[in-house]
Amino acid sequence: MKRSILISLLLVGAVVAVIAGATTAYFSDPEKATGTFSAGVIDISVDGENPWEGSFDLADLKPSETGLIEFTIHNDGDNPVVVWKHIGNVVTEGGVTTEPELDDDPSDTKHDIDTVTNYDLSVDSTVIFADEDNLSVDDIQSMWMPVGTIPGDGDLDVTQSYHMRGDTGNWAQGDVMTFDIDLYAEQRLGSGPDQLSSKLFLDNKTGEPDWYFVADDTWGILTWGSAASLHAQGLQASTAYSLITYAEPWPGTVSVLANGPSNASGNLDLAPTMPATYTGKIWLVLSADTDGTKMTGWNPTAYLFESNLVSIP
Repeated sequence: MKRSILISLLLVGAVVAVIAGATTAYFSDPEKATGTFSAGVIDISVDGENPWEGSFDLADLKPSETGLIEFTIHNDGDNPVVVWKHIGNVVTEGGVTTEPELDDDPSDTKHDIDTVTNYDLSVDSTVIFADEDNLSVDDIQSMWMPVGTIPGDGDLDVTQSYHMRGDTGNWAQGDVMTFDIDLYAEQRLGSGPDQLSSKLFLDNKTGEPDWYFVADDTWGILTWGSAASLHAQGLQASTAYSLITYAEPWPGTVSVLANGPSNASGNLDLAPTMPATYTGKIWLVLSADTDGTKMTGWNPTAYLFESNLVSIP
């Protein structure tokens, strides 16, 4: 009997040892992926040229006549791009001198036909600047303005007109104006091209997350230097607005540069007090949406935003 019990205990011990030494297994399904990183492409062409080497000649314009410059911008990449344009390097010269010109300007020193040539701009048949806005080439030169967003493999048709005002005198006979047309394309949500002058174009945008500039006749032009001024149009009618500097993060650090109401047509003219030095954002917002130190409301469809970061001086 004692021997049987001993053998049984040895067998039990052997079974326990086997169980204790066994490996535990679980159901599983391992997976592995590979990753590839590639940079996107931002590339545009104009009228099928890349690089663009276009040249335009608006010759023999007389008072009340208009010359057109038209071109098509194509997005050669797959990514949506925002396109800005500006007219720079404006040079006016005397050109041909005539007897009537000397009668009007005996010293033949008045050649600034850029001040009497209205500039109109349309994008895909949508008017941004109209002749009745009475903006001259001198008013908009060296100011980057967004003209629209182009999807991948998409097009944007740009039409510019140059209209010599009907009251232009004989002093302008034979005078010549030359200028450059520059385009800049950037991915969405970029800060825009570098500022070239003391002029800033302000525009309305769509909402988050895309923040596209809207090609329409709602815009503003801010100038500064010896005297600062803001003209805006297409705003809410008879509404109080504030021109502010804005620094992130929300609700921001705000400094008010000017306050004033739009008129019954939605136009607004202000004489802001500009800072001596400043780099950052400038917005035109509803006065009801700021307490002068921060934003207290958010109605972006009623605002105008800077088209590129401001740098003063």
